[in-house]
Amino acid sequence: MLGVNNHNLKELTSLARKYAKGAKDVDKRSVRCVVLPCPVRFCHRNGTHIHMDRLERGLIALEPSELGMPKHLQEYLIAHEVTHLHTKKGHRSNIFKRIQSKFIPNYEEMNIEYWRYRDAHRGELRAAANQVLNEKHKVPELSYEEKIEKAELHIKMLERKIKRLATLRTKWGRRLKAYQRLKDTKPTLNLDSPI
Repeated sequence: MLGVNNHNLKELTSLARKYAKGAKDVDKRSVRCVVLPCPVRFCHRNGTHIHMDRLERGLIALEPSELGMPKHLQEYLIAHEVTHLHTKKGHRSNIFKRIQSKFIPNYEEMNIEYWRYRDAHRGELRAAANQVLNEKHKVPELSYEEKIEKAELHIKMLERKIKRLATLRTKWGRRLKAYQRLKDTKPTLNLDSPI
């Protein structure tokens, strides 16, 4: 990443919960931060956003590059997204600006600094994003002993399946023979005998 002077997802989530305290229609425990791609089904937004719908209310999806930004810019970003929980008004409304200024007093300068930083450090942020995504999708390398243990467990599972299939084959073979015996010995009805 760009440096050690930035928050991780857990710290950003606790910060968002702190800012969400007092927001209407949302439990602050449901507020959490995740990295894009957004885990919400049918959500195709690629930029940082907060979900406002009933099921995923409070889910903040961040771009991976934003995890490489300095702390004060990350705090501004989280404050901005949480402000959407406090009001349904748009970015330009006075209510939105008033609420955001409670979290970040100099939010207008922070907004300018945020976009300047993104433009100036585009390559470094892209590298940080790639690093985050690689760590997210990295499969841990197993040692030789772990591979052997995993293979032995797999073999045992296959042996159990084979045994189960053999049992089923025997069971169905018996049923088939019984059916054939019933088919060969057709019962005859004697209509002359009294019931």
